Amino acid sequence: MSESEVQISAEAQRIRAEYLRWFRRHALALAVPLASLAWGQFAIASLPAWPQPPAGLRSMLLALAAGSVVFGRALKKRAVDAGSGGDVFVAARRLSRDLAVAAVAPSVVGAVLVPMTRSALDLYLTLGFSLLGCATMFPRASDWARWIGVRHGSEGDA
Repeated sequence: MSESEVQISAEAQRIRAEYLRWFRRHALALAVPLASLAWGQFAIASLPAWPQPPAGLRSMLLALAAGSVVFGRALKKRAVDAGSGGDVFVAARRLSRDLAVAAVAPSVVGAVLVPMTRSALDLYLTLGFSLLGCATMFPRASDWARWIGVRHGSEGDA
């Protein structure tokens, strides 16, 4: 093994260790859609009826839920261009946190919307948006390696 291969291997191990440390602290966010589902089912079944929300509120909240997934996908695709300079691990942690929040945001919107509308459709729409967000946006170790590797590569070429 050459010295550069050993150096790359050490860097890959550091990226993996930092990612695992971040993941252990934020894996609980993946339970938010399930907690929201349980809350929504409880709200539909047992909370007293609320007055109907204003006409545009339901549409606005559903658009917010869908928009968080769209925004998160755009943020993840443009992540490499942002935040050059500084500690790359801090930038990767910050970006990962933002993506995790965008992924579970539809569940939080659903936890507010479902008790107001008593609609199972709203419950499953917001759950679907959130599961789609978690599946496509929750950061993976390969994302961290790509973000940090591209940043290191662009710094070395300059």
